[in-house]
Formats: sequence, structure tokens, C-alpha cells
Amino acid sequence: MNILLRWIPFICIFLLVHCSPKKTDPRSSAPIVRDDLGLDVSLPQYPRRIVSLAPSLTETLFALDLDSAIVGVTDFCDVPLQADLKPKVGGMTNPDYETIVRLRPELIVMTFAGNSRKDYDMLISLGLKVFVSNPATLEDIYRSMMALGQLCGKEVQSKELVAHMRAREAVAVQKARARPTQRVLLLFSLRPLISAGKGTFIDELLTKGNLENVTHDASTAYPLLSREEILSLQPDWIFGTDDVVHSIDEIVAAYPEWKKLAAIREGHVKVISADLISRPGPRIVRGLEILVDAIHR
Repeated sequence: MNILLRWIPFICIFLLVHCSPKKTDPRSSAPIVRDDLGLDVSLPQYPRRIVSLAPSLTETLFALDLDSAIVGVTDFCDVPLQADLKPKVGGMTNPDYETIVRLRPELIVMTFAGNSRKDYDMLISLGLKVFVSNPATLEDIYRSMMALGQLCGKEVQSKELVAHMRAREAVAVQKARARPTQRVLLLFSLRPLISAGKGTFIDELLTKGNLENVTHDASTAYPLLSREEILSLQPDWIFGTDDVVHSIDEIVAAYPEWKKLAAIREGHVKVISADLISRPGPRIVRGLEILVDAIHR
């Protein structure tokens, strides 16, 4: 009996998905698009009801003029301001399946890094259509935006968006190349110390900004560092994201021995927006511009 009770919510979800009355829809059929899992996503028509499980994808949907089609977002989807007015479906790692199904989405968009494979498998098992984005470079971000635009009937808008982002990227890169290269440590966490390595779009942002990432050669994408390693790396500048660092004083209080670093002595510490450099969405080029302007003025 207890086993049956545990399965009742999932039985109800299954019935909601598969037993809802179907209506014929005269809309044009959407093209088949390959997502970043390497799987083809096909829809009977362009979606009018979309649930986003990642802030970066929510921003992309709004940038593609799909705000009227967004029927659900996560608790962390806060940009643009209109996203906060959308129904919430839970967190990125703990979405509420029943809430999602009640919203009757024709498409769910999610990420490979921020969301879980367990949630993907569950949504697929419920018969829902899912598009997965997993960019590792700026080019991947652009490609994912284009694919989403195709799938949602916003191909023109996606081309215009990407063209605008590419143009701004080119200006930022040109500006950075006119200045001497600086060695940079970018921190996403103070306790423990976490940075970004090769194979991440964040590392690429630094490279494009003519900034040498001192943790580029780390063995993992997001290396865990020791306080002694930072002393040996001797960065010219230290960047900290605004969700973990607010001032030089905060860094020195955590690691007093870092007073020996030239970056600390010379006040070469910058606090930057975590959202701008860690969300692979429409504002990622703004993140590049801020990295460049922080040093190459």
C-alpha cells in the first residue's frame, strides 16, 4: 500500500501529460534541431508554451521576443524584470514536476551543467519535449541561441541577436589587444578557493580580453586551489565575483598572507558581476566588455 501511495503523484503527472484533450493546431511545424546532447528535438509546431529551467536560457528566450510564450521559470530566473512575474517551477536542481506538467509546456529548455540528468530523464519519461544547451565557448553560446531561435520560430531574431553580439565582441577584443597582457586570477569562491580553467567559456572570455588566466592549465574546468598556490601564481590582478567578494579587505581578512601579492599591494582587485560572466546568455559579451574595461582603460 505504501509503495502505491508513493507512485500516485507520478501516475497523476503521467495522466495529465498523456490524457489531456488534443486540439488541432494550424501553426507551421517547427524544424528538427539538434541540441547539445547531440539529440534531435522535433516539435509538431512552434511552441507557444515554454518552461525554462535555467536563467541564461530565460534571458535568451526574452531576447528572442518569446516572452509571451514563457509559462514557467526557475526561482533563480531574475533577468529581465519580467521574468520575476512568470510562474515559478522550483530551483534548477529541484524543479517541481507536477507544477511543470500543470503548465502544459510544449517545450522545456534546460542546461547540461546547471540542471541534472535525473531531471532530464524524468521529463523525457513524462513525454515532454526538452532542448538542452551546454556551451563551452562563445561560439557554442551563439550556436545554441541560433538553434533555439530555429526551434521556436524566431530564426530572424536569433540571427540579429548573434550578429549584434559578435560585433560587440570584435570591438572588445580589438580594444584589449591594443594593451599589454595582464595575468589574472578569477575567483568564484573564497572558501574554498575556486577558479576557472581551460574548456570553459569563462577562460575564453579572459583570453579574448587579452588577460592571461593563471589557472588556465589546471587539470579540471573549475579547479580547487590552495592559498599557497595563489602566492606562487602571483597574478597581476584578482577578480572576484560579487556573490563572494566585495572588497580587498574581505580577501585580506580571509588570507592575510596575500598581502605579499603585488595585486593586493597595488589595489589591483576588481569585483565583477557573477551573472555577467557565468550565465551563457545574451549578456555574456557585456561580461567580456567589463573584463576588458576593468584593466584596459
